[in-house]
Amino acid sequence: MKLGKIALTILLVATFSINYSQSKNTEMLSEIRAEGFLKSQAMGMLSELTDVYGQRLTGSREYYAAAKWISEKMKSLGLENVHFENYCDDCRGWSMKSFNVEMTTPNFMHINAYPLAMSISSNGIVEGEVIYIPSF
Repeated sequence: MKLGKIALTILLVATFSINYSQSKNTEMLSEIRAEGFLKSQAMGMLSELTDVYGQRLTGSREYYAAAKWISEKMKSLGLENVHFENYCDDCRGWSMKSFNVEMTTPNFMHINAYPLAMSISSNGIVEGEVIYIPSF
């Protein structure tokens, strides 16, 4: 009989603690969901990183500007020990100020084109024959 009372007491305590921890877990999960769905800044940060800082080639001024912005953002969110680590000793940057591709004869036509990354500067106007490449 004494063993039965002890077993019943253990069963009641275990049942209460399981129900109590499940209700605490449910509360915590609902707080996490509310934070993620209602207060999340992830899409705003992603939008700023892609729309403001755009494409970034390693070693370029744009890369360093984006890295500085994201490190300041992490610090403002309370992260500690935010720092840069060098992973490329010989990375060279490349950036472009402007470019333009036009056909001038027999008629004028602006051609949509974009230079390849790391291509060298032309140091002025470059003229040549049009080459048609059926597939790349």
